[in-house]
Amino acid sequence: MTFETPAAPGPIRLIRSAWQTDDLHSATRLSALVASAALLRVRRGVYVDAAAWITSPPWIRAQIAVAAMAHRRPNSLFCRESALLLHGLPLTTTPPHVTLRTNDASLVGIGRREPMTGTTIAENWLAAYRTRFHDDHTTTAALLNVPTRRFETVLPRGMTRGAAREAQRRGTGPQAQVRLPASALPAVAGPEPGYLVEPLELVLPDAVSRMPFPDAVAVLDAFLAHQARGNLAAPPDPAPDPVTWGEAFLSHRLTGRWKAALGFADAHAESPGESVSRALIHQLGFAAPTLQVWIATDVGDQRVDFEWTVQGSSRTSPEVQRIVGEFDGRGKYLDEALLRGRPAKEVHYAEKLREDAIRRTGRGMVRWDWTDLSHPEVLAAKLGQAGVPRARPESRPTTVVMPGTSPPWLSLPAETSGPDNSTTQEGWVSSG
Repeated sequence: MTFETPAAPGPIRLIRSAWQTDDLHSATRLSALVASAALLRVRRGVYVDAAAWITSPPWIRAQIAVAAMAHRRPNSLFCRESALLLHGLPLTTTPPHVTLRTNDASLVGIGRREPMTGTTIAENWLAAYRTRFHDDHTTTAALLNVPTRRFETVLPRGMTRGAAREAQRRGTGPQAQVRLPASALPAVAGPEPGYLVEPLELVLPDAVSRMPFPDAVAVLDAFLAHQARGNLAAPPDPAPDPVTWGEAFLSHRLTGRWKAALGFADAHAESPGESVSRALIHQLGFAAPTLQVWIATDVGDQRVDFEWTVQGSSRTSPEVQRIVGEFDGRGKYLDEALLRGRPAKEVHYAEKLREDAIRRTGRGMVRWDWTDLSHPEVLAAKLGQAGVPRARPESRPTTVVMPGTSPPWLSLPAETSGPDNSTTQEGWVSSG
């Protein structure tokens, strides 16, 4: 058995401790490999190649932690943000916890962050790693594990938590669940039996109703798109109108948030960045754009993310003005899959030529990126300067804090969950 990072690209494989043919437990050997900076321990008895963890971005580490929990405890029932990941839906920020259901009230809350270096002091482990891999840049921040957060089952309306616990003890209140394959997380190999996950008709209203509005829209846009294309790993069964999902357990306030986000969602958005942009444009009071518009130019037909049509207001202004909006994700210039073998400079130059061709049609153009989405006032200034019309007065949008590089799945807001399944969080501004 070797523990080096595989040369060929593929899902990261976790190493599970077990009894060996010589009647010795592999934990002793694996612990020695941790001490030598070859491995890191993600969960008790579950290890990962050290270089694979260190070189992975935070959103991939989150997937590794979910898979490690499933390896450690195969009967774990994933809920909320971890369940969304397993269903293949995007989160706009890296989730800070692995989220599970529990029937044990004493386990509710955030568990202890397990040390990844075992009994070795993190600084000493890092020194060994730097020597082993000639790495002078990694810090101990890379050795922070992803803790587990457990929630009790959703509380049906009209039922007390005590009655729900009694139903669980008697086995009359089974938890809804589906099984997803070991390949549910593309970056890491899961356990052979797969993952136990709450079904979409439960996890979507439960998780989305607690998210900031832009994050919720990103999840639901992707859900509607996957549903339309038949790409859901575990389609809802049965599949009633999603508007009714959650009615049996969401509070009236959370029901309103769920329906507001679902009513705003649009399957035409093609990326989380576009979804967050559209939600913030709405919250900032600007007119709703048309999505995915084809434009005939002198270099061929070009498709743009957003377009506004503005009617002229005076004799001196054009009768109709069109303004193109484009979300500029860094993946366009950095992601190897999107580059398709072309140098980033070549892609950047081609994008400039495309923009020039669109402008020659007489259209105005405005571009923004994740940094602008993190500061809605900057996005508002850009849209206003470009002449994008307002539909109503500006409201106060939720600030979306994004990673430096947008991940392929892009949110977990701060929340306080009590025994009655309630949540305290800032309300949405999503009127109009």
